[in-house]
Amino acid sequence: MRSKFFYWVLQIAVFYVEYFSQEELNQGELADHRLQRGPAERRWVAQDNMFYVYILKSLKTDKYYIGSTDNLIKRLKRHNTGKNRYTRSGVPWVLIHQESFTTRQGAYKREMQIKKYKNGEAFKKLIHN
Repeated sequence: MRSKFFYWVLQIAVFYVEYFSQEELNQGELADHRLQRGPAERRWVAQDNMFYVYILKSLKTDKYYIGSTDNLIKRLKRHNTGKNRYTRSGVPWVLIHQESFTTRQGAYKREMQIKKYKNGEAFKKLIHN
């Protein structure tokens, strides 16, 4: 059941990446377009001047990847097209968690914090909420 959910989330993300041109993604014109995630109905929105910490899960290897970016949709596309060496072997990847910050430094600090407790109890709580 869970893998079907991740499959459909990935399909929606791929649709958004293919539907909107790169210029629209870079200009942050996706602010009104949203992707729903699960029962909590969290929203993922591309906005200008925002930085994101994200956790991806590989549907192929069941591994997790933690990273940060200023353009979440563009970054997810790079992971799923094999342009990153570490994530190339785990394609397809799905977004399972994201947090937004107003500064790059804040996002980086949170990324490092999450990486420190990767696969621990705090990490499990984070990905299951």
